Amino acid sequence: MSIKRIVLYSQNTIRGSVHLPLINRKEKLGVKMDKKVIFSKGINSFTLHILAMTFMVADHLWNIFFPNQIWLNVLGRLAFPIFAFMLTEGFFRTKNRKKYLTRIFIFAAISEIPFNLFASLALRGEIMVFYPYNNVLWTFGIALCGMNLLEKVEKSENLNKIIKFFAKAVISIITAIIAHFARSDYLGYGIAIILIFYFFRGKDYKNIIFQAVLMVFLNVFIMPGLEFPFNFFGNEIFIKTQIFTIFSLPIIWLYNGKQGIHNKFTKYMFYFFYPLHLLTIVAIYVSFMIYLISLIGKNYGN
Repeated sequence: MSIKRIVLYSQNTIRGSVHLPLINRKEKLGVKMDKKVIFSKGINSFTLHILAMTFMVADHLWNIFFPNQIWLNVLGRLAFPIFAFMLTEGFFRTKNRKKYLTRIFIFAAISEIPFNLFASLALRGEIMVFYPYNNVLWTFGIALCGMNLLEKVEKSENLNKIIKFFAKAVISIITAIIAHFARSDYLGYGIAIILIFYFFRGKDYKNIIFQAVLMVFLNVFIMPGLEFPFNFFGNEIFIKTQIFTIFSLPIIWLYNGKQGIHNKFTKYMFYFFYPLHLLTIVAIYVSFMIYLISLIGKNYGN
């Protein structure tokens, strides 16, 4: 059976990584920790980052080396929501938002050429230094700017609830539009996922239900994605891999608010991992192609 691809520009197969401030502050930062909280014991920030990075690498290996191994693409669907969740947590918990935002944009610039090399190879089958899409860190930076404005509106004492509601709606839409026209990875869809975790932050039942419902709606009915054939009682149907994004939520809900392993190395490891792993994948591909060409040349010469 052949795999049916639905590819829109900035196909959501290109995934990103970002280090978010690891956390040890809890109650005063706004996370509801009442009697209705579920999943009170779970995994820390460091582990969440490692899991997200693993899922991302699986997806990128699928892009370049193993296009028939659809399970790698399915695993890759779990990466972005985890990074999106950690971005919102980092926004609320970082000690210095200006430095946080600056780091995101600096590494977005550093990662652009590695991303261009990888994305052009994955989507066009050729290596290009300049590519008409931008890496996911730009999406994260745009989202951080949007969340900063949203918080200012929320804290304003001169606006009533109705005006605040419409102001936040306008800011959210404009933020998504900016990401769309900036052609950053995930486009406005990525902004929407990030804002789901911003507006429905916390582990009480209400927020968990809203997160689940909105993630299903967005990923199943709105976002484009790869489809693969599945035999259902003798009938061939196509299942959208983007639906597997919802399986990232139980992992996210296990987050316990603790930072886990944290030092200078781990802090910047997450930042550098994104561009370095993209370069590594491209380098392996190029090296393998050079080897094949030399091998063919030797056989032809003989």
